Amino acid sequence: MSDWVTWITQDELEPRTKQLQGLPPTFTGGKDTREKLATTAILVIQQKDDGFFLYRYSDDGNPGGDTWHESLGAAQHQANYEFRGALAGWTEVTAGILDPFKFAVALKLQTKNSNS
Repeated sequence: MSDWVTWITQDELEPRTKQLQGLPPTFTGGKDTREKLATTAILVIQQKDDGFFLYRYSDDGNPGGDTWHESLGAAQHQANYEFRGALAGWTEVTAGILDPFKFAVALKLQTKNSNS
């Protein structure tokens, strides 16, 4: 199974979707008690036995939501839609790397330093 990573290339980009935590108002007597999850900076797609999972993280690793997809292409399409195509290219995580988030952060920093 493989993992892929990318990051948001545009600062303060408002995504097309909102990732929330909590029950919708329908289940809380009409009161919206949901909380917005962390602002996404890093995206990780993990392939698992039952599909592909798109995970969103802030730069400091706080979770920003996740979604299930039936294919890698569908997960990548969702990310491109949400972030209006403002993504660095997808990179497959090197075999043996146990933490794709840390891999993405290091790759992002390396790319930023080489462009400076």
